[in-house]
Amino acid sequence: MKAKTLGIIEEALLQGLRETGLSFSREARAFAKKLTADRTFRHLVESTTSIKELFLNVTVAEFLVQCKKTPEPSKEGLHELLRQIPTVAYQLRSGILKGVKQMATELPRKRGGGPKPRIGTPAEKNQACAQIAALIGQGVKTSEAIARVARSARGGEGVSYRTMQRIWNDRPY
Repeated sequence: MKAKTLGIIEEALLQGLRETGLSFSREARAFAKKLTADRTFRHLVESTTSIKELFLNVTVAEFLVQCKKTPEPSKEGLHELLRQIPTVAYQLRSGILKGVKQMATELPRKRGGGPKPRIGTPAEKNQACAQIAALIGQGVKTSEAIARVARSARGGEGVSYRTMQRIWNDRPY
């Protein structure tokens, strides 16, 4: 793909992400450009192993930056820190999972998603059962009556056949 085309796609992608409320620092953008443009780094984004290594190295870099901000530890404190470092690899998993979960909650949700509202009130359920019973009374097979009422439930939005079947089977009479 030509660099100009790639640039157009990149700008459209960034604009779309900005419209959802996401933004990127200049440093993060420069880092991403370096990953895609530089042959030395391009292989890092082409395999999951490399992505894992990259993520772990960023985590290590973040830890070292945090260490630079803290005061110099005592000899005992340094000894304790060095003693705990071999166990860090085992603690990384839970920390990374928490971090990724937190990042995921900050991302925008897919438009139009979410569960459909259910037939919840007893009155709505009774009305649906009455409609099914009326159709059965007209000679319609039970399965067809359930299917028809399921399609027309919730103002035409419908519910699944199985949901309507549960409502019919749980009727009190």
